[in-house]
Amino acid sequence: MSIRIKRSEVSCYHCMSRTIQGRYLFHEVEKAVLRKMIYQVARFCGVRVLAYCVMSNHFHVLLETPGVDAVAALDDAELLKRYEALYGTELCTYRPMSVEAAAACLAEGGPSAERFRAWLRSRMGDISAYMRTLKLRFSIWYNRESGGFGTLWSGRFKSVLVEGAGMPLLAVAQYIDLNPVRAGLVKDPRDYRFCSYADARLGNAYALEGQARVMKRLGGSPEECIRNYQQTLKSKLGNDINKTEAMLSPGRSFCDGRILGSSKFVLSLAGWYGKLMGRRRDPSAVATGKGLFVINQKLGVP
Repeated sequence: MSIRIKRSEVSCYHCMSRTIQGRYLFHEVEKAVLRKMIYQVARFCGVRVLAYCVMSNHFHVLLETPGVDAVAALDDAELLKRYEALYGTELCTYRPMSVEAAAACLAEGGPSAERFRAWLRSRMGDISAYMRTLKLRFSIWYNRESGGFGTLWSGRFKSVLVEGAGMPLLAVAQYIDLNPVRAGLVKDPRDYRFCSYADARLGNAYALEGQARVMKRLGGSPEECIRNYQQTLKSKLGNDINKTEAMLSPGRSFCDGRILGSSKFVLSLAGWYGKLMGRRRDPSAVATGKGLFVINQKLGVP
């Protein structure tokens, strides 16, 4: 089993998970519920959803994690607020205790409260905790509604550590939003209800915040960042996306790479990645086009 690539500081990740055997299990209702859970679990875990897309047999999310120090600094009021965001909703399939009982536990103090705080923090600010909670909650809901049982997902989720600024982050966000266009479902992602681009066009505050964050370091106010994101994505729609090498070649790296970004970013992490993987030599970065570089499990690792 490969090692999950994660950093302790603020970082961005492209995560993807597919249904078992690639079955087309998600229809309108299932997609809508998974979309809602994507944001609910993000509020609990304290991660920011920068982009997402739910397809018929898989989903993508581009996440920003806050770093371990931010999680350790959470006070009881914030922990309770997040607990309610996850366990106080109509889609909740299981809750350890009521929101009122959770508040009483934290207020009482002592060993029980400390254990409860530690348990909550262990599930926050981490992509593994986020994806595990999201996939489990959706599986329980899906099996309950369909009368099915057993696993819904095909193995572990994929994750790529993405440079959290500039063109690499923008390219991955737009790759995610353009999924329904590449699949031939729509000609414009604003017409596909289950992606962050369409959500933003409809005024969804979380989707708009994600777009503003993606474009933030390229300059401008939040409103200008959102407008620039939408304009740059729209400019890609005139191409035949399924046949454009500039889209397909980096696309494989967006899903199958381990670290993706500029050459400076990727090479700065090569030594760290090599030690993490137990390599005797630092892995090399492979150019994917469009100024992007990747370290892959197969490519770029001696």
